[in-house]
Amino acid sequence: MKERLVKIGKWALYPLFYLLCLGLFGYLTFPFGEVRRRIIAEFDRTQQSAAPGASPMQLRIGELSGFWLTGIEVADAALLIPAARGAAAGPSFGTGAVALPGGADAGAATAPPTEIRVKRAHARVRLLPLVLGRIRIDFAVEAFGGELRGTLPYGARGGDVELELDAVQLDEIAPLRAKLGLPVLGTATGKLLLSPEEGMFHKASGELELRVADVQVGDGKAKLAGIALPAAKLGQLTIAATAKNGLLKLTQLAANGPDLELVGEGTVRVREPWSRARADLQLRFRFTDRYRDKDELTRSLLGKPGSAAPALLDLDPRIKRSRRADGFYGWRIQGPLGGLRFEPQGARGSRVPPDGLERGLRPGAAGRRPFAVPRFPSVGRAPATGEDEATPGTGGPPSPPPAAATPPGPPGTAPPPAPPGAPSPDATAGGTKEEDKAGRPEGDGTERAPP
Repeated sequence: MKERLVKIGKWALYPLFYLLCLGLFGYLTFPFGEVRRRIIAEFDRTQQSAAPGASPMQLRIGELSGFWLTGIEVADAALLIPAARGAAAGPSFGTGAVALPGGADAGAATAPPTEIRVKRAHARVRLLPLVLGRIRIDFAVEAFGGELRGTLPYGARGGDVELELDAVQLDEIAPLRAKLGLPVLGTATGKLLLSPEEGMFHKASGELELRVADVQVGDGKAKLAGIALPAAKLGQLTIAATAKNGLLKLTQLAANGPDLELVGEGTVRVREPWSRARADLQLRFRFTDRYRDKDELTRSLLGKPGSAAPALLDLDPRIKRSRRADGFYGWRIQGPLGGLRFEPQGARGSRVPPDGLERGLRPGAAGRRPFAVPRFPSVGRAPATGEDEATPGTGGPPSPPPAAATPPGPPGTAPPPAPPGAPSPDATAGGTKEEDKAGRPEGDGTERAPP
């Protein structure tokens, strides 16, 4: 019996030894350099076909190697995202007829491309779910000063999406700074869990928890309206949301710091691909009296507490329209995640209609940044309201004032004649009715009093 087991063992060990050597030497001699070049070439091809004629994104991979038996690892990678056409470097204050201090050349320079750097990242296919007919990919990325890790499904039977953030630094997220125009500091930690229904994420359910500690807007060096404002501390930002039937609803979005207060609400409709997910958020923030009275810069730009003098920040028509009666600035963020739009929302649930110089502005004409300034229409330009009055500055003669109403006399008496040179009421109303028959000759040219 023992000799028989030894004979069977010999025949079984030879194939196993062969497979071991095949896998080992295949792994050691695998052409990862060719795979790296192929990945970059395929990425470039998809970019050219997706947006012909536009500036494509660029992918750089410093090194690519294997990770265990079923994965790969990249090091020193970067993704370059070109700036949108017409985008300016920094907040584009001062591009209209009314310029804030120091904002004359804010929109002169073209914004540089945004770069996302990845120190190290790996992804591998799990073996046990693969045996069961499910493809699940574990990944980990060292970027933004912290780490992102989780699990992604592939195919209809892949499973849930799990994502965790650990010590991610907001100031190292270049797209966030490019979108807001100001640096935002803070350390983010949180997790996201989504469970698809029948393999479709637009019907997914799950939850989101995110905490950002020591949030700070600005660094004392970046300029807002040409002025380097002191950093505004927001404290801890807490975001919580629940998803049901593909609708992610915010249950908490708030921060109450010593310099800045923030509160928000809204929803995100989950779609595939993720860049097509649509957001509809309402954010409100305000600077505290302590921060507004910090120094001369904050007093002039944000307004001194208790003073009736207008703040320089309110000279921007979009920011003026976002100001609310309670001192908060309201903004509505809408659109797909790949192209969010910021619109002022001065009153809860509705935007304040423009007036004065803002008349005739198209909503969103200033771009997608919340602090972009649209061009003002000319002051001497008449508003397209259909009125007959001439706008001051157009050179047209003003219409005569309407005649005062005459009280009716006793029955059976003719109305008193109008004073010489005074226009008739119908003529003052714009000439849209027939002339007064009492003042127009009829037949024999004599005026006839009413019976």
